[in-house]
Amino acid sequence: MINSIQECIPSGKLALAGSDILPVIYMEEMKRSLPHVSIEFRDDIIAKQRMIKTENELKLIEKASRVADTALWAAVDAIKPGMTESAIGSVARKTAMDAGADYVVRDRVQSGLEKMKGIRWPFASSKKVRTGELVSIDFVGWVNSYGFDILRMGSVGRPSRQQRMLIELANEATHAMSNALTDNGGVEDSIAALNQFQRTDVSISAFGHSIGLEIVEKPYLFPGINGRIKKNMVFCVEPDVRSAKESVCVENEVIVTTGKPKTITKVPVDFWK
Repeated sequence: MINSIQECIPSGKLALAGSDILPVIYMEEMKRSLPHVSIEFRDDIIAKQRMIKTENELKLIEKASRVADTALWAAVDAIKPGMTESAIGSVARKTAMDAGADYVVRDRVQSGLEKMKGIRWPFASSKKVRTGELVSIDFVGWVNSYGFDILRMGSVGRPSRQQRMLIELANEATHAMSNALTDNGGVEDSIAALNQFQRTDVSISAFGHSIGLEIVEKPYLFPGINGRIKKNMVFCVEPDVRSAKESVCVENEVIVTTGKPKTITKVPVDFWK
């Protein structure tokens, strides 16, 4: 490959897309072999092309979302005292594969106080869930090459009144961020939609990203990020809600339309009803 590039570009500039998958050793070899070539990453070229989905892509993403719904609902319904986090994740993984998933890359299951620590490796452990604990299941994979990424809370036994309140608040926050994703609107509008939920005893942080062929695509829904929202963008919306003792999240996939955004994630939030 290096020799062919040398023949085509003995000097000048070379733009590359794919900084997230190009091994460092390959990049170093290119720099060594092409000393007179200026190399820079231009991932933004691909990112911009992927932002707005075609109608066929939307159908594929909705199909992937239905598979994720089925799998995550099965996992939430399967939670019992004494199950390991890994066993709960395995229920989601098997159900998704049986339903037609290409690949499940993550079934992150965290329970009890472990959820307060944020992202953890491994994604799911041999920890046994205990009665009274909330269980977070973050489920990610692909169907027909298009991604799904949703998160739901389950519980070991019936959740307490406080736990139900937090889950319902997270659901409201997710819908508020989602409803602000309007054609020709701004990313900052979605972030600002959370202001109405801020309380002294609970903190709410905005988070989200677009999805398609890749699980995480632009635009992002982070504080401080600016950008325009367009019809046929697809977002994963997942604000984080934290009390002094627990952290909860409800993640939905949402399609931007010319009217009210379409939430394509259908798995129930209020699983205790």
